[in-house]
Amino acid sequence: YDDGRVVFTAPPRSGDGHRLTAVLELQDGLVRKATAGDGAATLLEYGRPLAGHGPVITKVASPLGAVTEIAYEEIPGSPVPALAATRLRTLDDRG
Repeated sequence: YDDGRVVFTAPPRSGDGHRLTAVLELQDGLVRKATAGDGAATLLEYGRPLAGHGPVITKVASPLGAVTEIAYEEIPGSPVPALAATRLRTLDDRG
């Protein structure tokens, strides 16, 4: 862990000794960006669709430009604030 970043490094691979890495970048305790060793980055956005409920992922942007959007609704009759994903939409890099 280093200044809002968590760096994962795998043990060396047998054969070529290459070490896979990944970096998670955090903001306000939430993962906002995941970067692979080749530099490809996945971006995450959060929302709070229900008062009293913590943040949930509402948008994921892939390294190739695809975007997934997630919508939530409160579960009726639940004794505690509970959400269910009610809509999932994935768009390629051309929309």
